[in-house]
Amino acid sequence: MKRPFSAVFAILLAGWLSAHNELIAQTGNSSAGAQSVLALTRANNGQHIAARVGQTIQVDVQSLGSAEYESPQVSSPSVRYLNSVRAMPPNPGGAIPIFIFEAVSAGEAEIRIPRHDSPGFAVTVEVKPGAEQAGTLVRLDQSNTIDAGAGWTNLVNHAVQTFIPSLPKLVKVEVELVEGNSTPDHAVALTLLNTDGQSMAIAEKTLSSDEPGWVPFFFANGGVDLVPGEVYGIEVSGGNRFGWKYGEGGYLKGEALFNGTPILKGAHASFLFKTFGTKPDSAAPLEPRP
Repeated sequence: MKRPFSAVFAILLAGWLSAHNELIAQTGNSSAGAQSVLALTRANNGQHIAARVGQTIQVDVQSLGSAEYESPQVSSPSVRYLNSVRAMPPNPGGAIPIFIFEAVSAGEAEIRIPRHDSPGFAVTVEVKPGAEQAGTLVRLDQSNTIDAGAGWTNLVNHAVQTFIPSLPKLVKVEVELVEGNSTPDHAVALTLLNTDGQSMAIAEKTLSSDEPGWVPFFFANGGVDLVPGEVYGIEVSGGNRFGWKYGEGGYLKGEALFNGTPILKGAHASFLFKTFGTKPDSAAPLEPRP
């Protein structure tokens, strides 16, 4: 999607500013966990790595997507695969995916990323008990969770929710999806768009029939830098198996767009979403998740 959001929101923004004192609260005080990243590269191939429960693990195989790495395999529930991320715009050779994992429980797990006809990547992760402590905590920033009378749209067309962050770094986005058709497992991509509608990062994961609901997408390197107060977009794509829920009203600092225009004619609508971010100098640290 390449059209700027400013053309769509010039009139709507004036309405939001005049109704500023009537906005529903969008910034939460609940934690989404301590933000700490264990960054691995091809240099770590074959090694034994230590992590803590709650820690994020990212693997950058430093190869283009065309290098045909397959979906990651994890040998035990101690580590969970979350999604892959591609930074945008890509370098001239193409996008380089980074694979994101989470240390879930004490134990040991092998992360293996196979590669067609070539040696792949593998590390053994020893997950130690005790929550990983970090200086920065992840918190809920912007959201719409009002699903009364919600409809949904498939992910074939351009489905975008705009939002205005208050935190300078975006770590995770959650969207509420429903299963619309019984087809094989399908890849779903969440794209972060800047004010001009250009892609900043793409997070992708394959969903099965038991995974709709609130689906999280994580970004690499501790999150994506944003400018608080500017308009950004969340686009979800992935065929017609899953749909993204929306409803009338809801989040007043953004709009649900369908192929570049408001999804409801004559009424304000919002997709169901949550953004989570960090503020390094937060004066009110939050409790880490259990």
